[in-house]
Amino acid sequence: MADLAYVTCMSVLLDQAIARLQALPAHRQEEAAEAVIAVLSRLDGTDEALSETELVEIDRRLARGPNYATDQEVDEAFGGPLP
Repeated sequence: MADLAYVTCMSVLLDQAIARLQALPAHRQEEAAEAVIAVLSRLDGTDEALSETELVEIDRRLARGPNYATDQEVDEAFGGPLP
């Protein structure tokens, strides 16, 4: 019987949490959903680590160094020098 009370309380708490999430603006709901999924993934052991291929690609891109636009490229993108 104690288990039933625990599940009922958790369901009420979960309903409250979901109601609060639904009241958020859409972009905040997305952020909250990502956070909830990340926590659940860690709890149930399904979080995905980067593959060896992905890690190699990250290392390759970081080794190239930063790729910033030149002043001229920025001016061209904005139709001329900014004031």
